[in-house]
This record gives sequence, C-alpha cells and structure tokens, in this order.
Amino acid sequence: MLLYKKSLIKIIFFIFIIILLFFSISGKKEKKWRAIIAFSNTNEVSEDWNWFFNDIENACKNKGIYVIYAGPDDNKVKIGEGKKPLAVIDISKYLLEKEIGYLFIENGEKIIFQEYNYVSIVLENASNFFNIEL
Repeated sequence: MLLYKKSLIKIIFFIFIIILLFFSISGKKEKKWRAIIAFSNTNEVSEDWNWFFNDIENACKNKGIYVIYAGPDDNKVKIGEGKKPLAVIDISKYLLEKEIGYLFIENGEKIIFQEYNYVSIVLENASNFFNIEL
C-alpha cells in the first residue's frame, strides 16, 4: 500500500510539472511590433531626406512604430531597444536592389518596399499597411 501511495504521488507530481510547463510555454506570446526602416545605400543623403525622415519619425511617435535609419553598411537592422532586440531584419537585398526608400515591417507580415517620396504619400501608405492613422 505504501508503495502504491508513493507511485501515485510521483505520477501526480509528474502530471503537475507537465501542466506547469505547458502553461509557461503557451503563455509566452511574441510581442507585436511595427517598424519603418528608412534606408539609403549611400552615405550621402539630401537635406530633404533628413527632413522627411524627421517628419515620419514624429508622426510615428506614440503610435508603437519604430522608425530606424539604415545606411549602406547596415545589412542587419535591429528592431527594438536594448541588448535583446525584438527582431533582426536582413535588408541587404534592398540595399543592393534599391538606392533609397522605406521598408514597412510588422512581425509575422511580409516586408513592403516604399519608394522615396513625399512624407504625406509615405505616411498614407504606411497607414494603410499598418491599419493605423498616421
């Protein structure tokens, strides 16, 4: 009888551990993030480019959208702040194929290229992509 009770306690303990592991793993959801990567494959950008970047950054502030600049040597761009980024995006393809532009990215979604254009057009397209008013 004592052996039966010890075995039953071990089985109950084992099931309890499995349940705890299941809930701890399934409870971890990927944090949702959005980003606009403004990139240029040259170190020289125009004054307009800097102005437009600043306007886009200000429009996205407090909207949960990271706005990041990537230059010609930034093949991998970190999304998020701190030592542990939310994601690392390889943009080398865009740096090779395009001279200048924007990438709209949302975790789990396809990356969309937006050509360099007026701020109003970029923000309108970003609003449509992210389904948010900018």
